[in-house]
Amino acid sequence: MPRVLLLLALAFGYALCHVSPPMVNGRPRGGLIGGDPDPEGPTTEDQYMVYSNITQYVDHFSNNTSATWLQRYQYNSKFYNKTVGYVFLMLGGEGAIEGSGDKWVRHEGETMMVWAKEFGAAAFQVEHRFYGSKEFSPLGDQTTESMKLLTIDQALADIKEFINQMNKMYFPNDKPIWITFGGSYPGSLSAWFRETYPEMTAGAVSSSSAVHVFVDYYGYAINTEKTYRTVSAPCAEVIRTAFAEIQRRAYNGADARTLLKGTFNLCDNFDETNLSKSIQFFLQNIYGYFQGINQYTGDNRNNATRSGLGVPAACDILNNAKLGTEVDRVVAVMNLYDSWYKPSDSGCRPNSYAAFVKQYSNTTMPDDDTISTRSWIWQTCTELGYYQTTDGGNKGIFGSIVPLDFFADQCIDLFGPEYTLDNTFKWIDQVRTKYGGADAYRGTNVCFPNGSFDPWQDLGHKMNITNNNVDSWLIDGTAHCADMYPARDSDKQSLKDARQRIHDHLARWLSDAQAIRQHSSALCGVAVAQFGTDNCNQAQFLACNSKLGDFWRTDTTTAWKDLATLDRITQSLIVSPYTIDSWVNVCNGFSAFYGCLGQAQIRNCLGTVGLVGSGLDLNTAYAYQGFIADWDFKCGVGFWTMYERKVLTTCVESTYVNYQQETAAALTSYQTAITQDPANACKYAQTLMNAWQNTYMKGPCRTVNPAQAGWIGCQSAREYSNAQFRHCKHTTTCASPSSVDAVTRVNAETGKTEYETLPFYEIVNDKAVISQAASWISE
Repeated sequence: MPRVLLLLALAFGYALCHVSPPMVNGRPRGGLIGGDPDPEGPTTEDQYMVYSNITQYVDHFSNNTSATWLQRYQYNSKFYNKTVGYVFLMLGGEGAIEGSGDKWVRHEGETMMVWAKEFGAAAFQVEHRFYGSKEFSPLGDQTTESMKLLTIDQALADIKEFINQMNKMYFPNDKPIWITFGGSYPGSLSAWFRETYPEMTAGAVSSSSAVHVFVDYYGYAINTEKTYRTVSAPCAEVIRTAFAEIQRRAYNGADARTLLKGTFNLCDNFDETNLSKSIQFFLQNIYGYFQGINQYTGDNRNNATRSGLGVPAACDILNNAKLGTEVDRVVAVMNLYDSWYKPSDSGCRPNSYAAFVKQYSNTTMPDDDTISTRSWIWQTCTELGYYQTTDGGNKGIFGSIVPLDFFADQCIDLFGPEYTLDNTFKWIDQVRTKYGGADAYRGTNVCFPNGSFDPWQDLGHKMNITNNNVDSWLIDGTAHCADMYPARDSDKQSLKDARQRIHDHLARWLSDAQAIRQHSSALCGVAVAQFGTDNCNQAQFLACNSKLGDFWRTDTTTAWKDLATLDRITQSLIVSPYTIDSWVNVCNGFSAFYGCLGQAQIRNCLGTVGLVGSGLDLNTAYAYQGFIADWDFKCGVGFWTMYERKVLTTCVESTYVNYQQETAAALTSYQTAITQDPANACKYAQTLMNAWQNTYMKGPCRTVNPAQAGWIGCQSAREYSNAQFRHCKHTTTCASPSSVDAVTRVNAETGKTEYETLPFYEIVNDKAVISQAASWISE
């Protein structure tokens, strides 16, 4: 399935060296050829452009070979601002990026390049394995054995290695922030890369992608009919009449087929020895014209579509009875298409399935069209499916002309007997399960725009996932990847709004990632100011820790070396029947410990740098700070929320002790996510908050006051995560009770944010009372 602008075929007037169908499994004639001879908007000057290649492993997942190949890329440095470090990557797909294929990173009117200029981003495009020329291919041939290295997993690993090499080559000290872009199949890659390697990027734009890989995609024909019918219902009925008549003639004897050859200007006679396949090939090719016209209708992708090649123009022809019969009008539509994309040197149309199989069985990589088409068919046979059948029923305007076995037979004919339909179903199911399809996608920070006229839309992601910042929507009145093309004043308002919607997501992803980048860069320089020092008085710390153990009547010797030990200690202190004094005992222990240390040593010993200085790794130090912040909340605002609502005391304590498995699992997922992808920490923090909230709501408190209990769980997670990612307090939220004071305040005199220290509680007549008031300290 082709991607925007790059997809239709050759610029008008250019002849192919062999005949080629208008569409092959959704991929237009000529494949990805790059761009127009007359790009809209300025073109970046040569001095900013790099055309080069890197060395990639042929097989990223094998320990038995170290073979390498050269992968091409293009780099535009014109707008790069190293202060912010933004980098945009356009992923290559079903065609070579050479020649005018550089449009995505050189033509400054393309949507990604407009945003690169605005945000100060470098721009790259990288070529997909097995779609470049022979010398830039993993093995230099396309035998079935070699093609086994053309997989989604290998392509994603290529992208990861590409980013790593570019970082070392061009941005060694910049801490760059990457965003991937792609449309159609590269759009799916963009989403899958974000899901598979979230630590590599801050977000992904996945335009008109078909992430829900599927074998028998008859929805393509249904959506194609819907577009023609939306533009003109009479037009759709002309198509129905014409296709029924064409099919009747095709099966009406050899003489009738000879007449069809003349009517449709076919290069080849029908193969009377393999008639069924020959007629299927003929009918599929006619249907392909209507596919190609619909797939890019109204898009600003090239001179053809800008000049009106689309469904409205086709319907104008089909509705014009002066042009002859319905069949004559179908031929006229095909002539319109061929006026832009010549089908062969002589202008005749291919009609030999045998010649088709022979051409794309060539494994020597003789030309771009053969290379790209063979690779694309391989991918549809082994991992994508995408067979555009007309199996949706006889009521469709195209009839039941293209059955599933038409595509299944291609796999066997081109790659061998093991590539059966049963295996294709099995392999595609495995891919859909692995990446989640459209129903269980697991990535974060992803946009999924699709067009309402796009026949691929039913395989796209359509479900918004707020917690993961995944936004999916249909752009009314647009087709395939319309958001990626240069903007025009005449664009539909829905398309203008879509570009703005993507832009706003992009701005937010970059802003969040920038906050992390600046925080990381500043850590060493301002550690003393923000996170304490490593001047911890170890003798005092050990003495105070001993007192903590005496207070709690437990061994705390390793409590500040092994967080799991400290966690188990606090759990053990909350005992049945879960009264308030258990909670007070834990809080008083912490208060006594902090009081022994004093404010200076709290910062020196328990600050990030102090914890690392004691021998902990940075992630563990942050985990300790989260744990401390959580208990600051539990012994502060959280304590009073629970105490003032006495019915919550028992159920909240019971949840804390008895639902550790659930909360710990959510915490582990959070820690894994932020380690791999710190740029999106706030999103993962919100996920953690939601998980803890659900646990507290659905546990013992579900019959007491689930909303209040859920707030306690959510706010505990919020304090935990904010200890490391302070900027997240601006974006993460819990529904706080109106009677609860804030955990922080701004000092009116100094203007600084202050944090509440722990009060000291005592039990008097079975009630918790403050014996030592809380105080506020500056950040």
